[in-house]
Amino acid sequence: MTIISAPIVAVSVYSDRARVTRRGSMHLTPGEHTLALAGLPTTLEEESVRASGRGASVKILGVEVATQFVTRPSEEKIAGLQKQLESLQDADKVLADDDAPEAARLEFLKTLREAGGVNLARAVAYGRATLDTIEALSHYLAGELEAANTRRRDIAQKRRELAREIEAVKARLAQVQAGGSKQRREIQVAVEASAETDLELEVMYAVRGASWAPVYDIRLLDRKVTLTYLARVRQQSGEDWPAVELSLSTARPAVSSTIPELQPWYVGAYQPPVMKARSMVAMETLAEGPTLAAPAAAPPPADIAEAEVERSGAAVTYRVRRPVAVPSDGSPQKTTVTTLDFDAQLDYVAVPKLAEEAYLRAKMTNQSDFVLLPGVASVFHGPDFVGTTAFKMIAPTEEYQLHLGVDDRIKVKRELTERTMAKALISNTKRTVFGYKITLTNHLAAPATVTVFDQLPVARHEDIKVKLQDASPKPADQNQLNILKWELELQPQDKREITFSFAVEHPRDMVVTGINE
Repeated sequence: MTIISAPIVAVSVYSDRARVTRRGSMHLTPGEHTLALAGLPTTLEEESVRASGRGASVKILGVEVATQFVTRPSEEKIAGLQKQLESLQDADKVLADDDAPEAARLEFLKTLREAGGVNLARAVAYGRATLDTIEALSHYLAGELEAANTRRRDIAQKRRELAREIEAVKARLAQVQAGGSKQRREIQVAVEASAETDLELEVMYAVRGASWAPVYDIRLLDRKVTLTYLARVRQQSGEDWPAVELSLSTARPAVSSTIPELQPWYVGAYQPPVMKARSMVAMETLAEGPTLAAPAAAPPPADIAEAEVERSGAAVTYRVRRPVAVPSDGSPQKTTVTTLDFDAQLDYVAVPKLAEEAYLRAKMTNQSDFVLLPGVASVFHGPDFVGTTAFKMIAPTEEYQLHLGVDDRIKVKRELTERTMAKALISNTKRTVFGYKITLTNHLAAPATVTVFDQLPVARHEDIKVKLQDASPKPADQNQLNILKWELELQPQDKREITFSFAVEHPRDMVVTGINE
């Protein structure tokens, strides 16, 4: 058996696993050979292993997966982590040495300020100094103290960042020294060469413990929406992935190629369970032991490295332009899939009964080749972060709406203007009238279209009547659930009002719930 060096050259990440490609070369003499790829993770799925090769006069006979037992971790990996830890600790020592003279200087300046204040007061009293001298010294000491404090704060911040890096490397070193899993996998490829030749061997296999998820940044500038499509990749497969070609796939691979077979579907008469005495159940529970729970005009913008899009049936694969290294520690690694610019039709939606705010909405069409998968998007208005929004799946050419957060430049106010009850004593009907006023103010420099929603109660008893009395302006729509809708166009600095009232009638002796506004 011959160990062949076959480093990772490509990784395809799916929603719940990854496919790893390794490639290596070897000179073969005539005859049969077994080439082994050693030190592979235990998350490797045996049924997924595939082997292929390039070379004249050579034939691949078969592939097997064996288990190795590792008694100690890689000395090379331990040495590398120890060197990284020492480098970080040396950097922290340099910062500590830089901080010491700053601390001493700060104490000296404080002492000088305290002593100088007393001495200068005496000097002024005896005419040996002036108030200008005191002011000049005060300004000097204040400036020096501020500079010393600023340098110490900068040093403290750098030391905190280093401390986090040191703890992370220590944890990684402890994990490696502990050995983790003592089992490793080995792929053995049997080949036959009919003549002396060179073989380029390529082996692919799937590993569990890997996934990717889309995340987005949405930035609104004027009426342009820039969407940055990012991917967050993480893995704990047991082997680190170097910076190699990375593909992100929406497919759900099936490792097994066996066609599933239906099993008999039995039905029968219901048999009630036999009740046991409570003491018997308690004894059986104790005998079984406790149940354990599962673990919970500026320069032009730089070009964006856009992923290539490949389609295979319903699945889409994105080939990321920039190689990405992904360690096997579960830490998320972000990479850019693409950046897309859209022309957006902007309007506002207000539901003042629930929130006296105007929500910006963008209506767009996905004119790209990219499928925008479900995910979470961070929303920015220019340079300002305003919140997050959720994405549904958006296919190419599909029209969709994005909710871009609250815009405080559209002011919304809702107030109760009337609540009166009929005073007629002859009728057996009680009548209550409610009136509301909604005020909208546009502080934008451009016109704004605002859709306003409000509502009337919905009667759930035949003796309760709800009637819209009047509304100005008239609502554009009123549906069966009594949701009222207005569509208003507000010019810059424009102020508009919506007023409406409704009456609720019911028998005088009936207690009505739900109208205590």
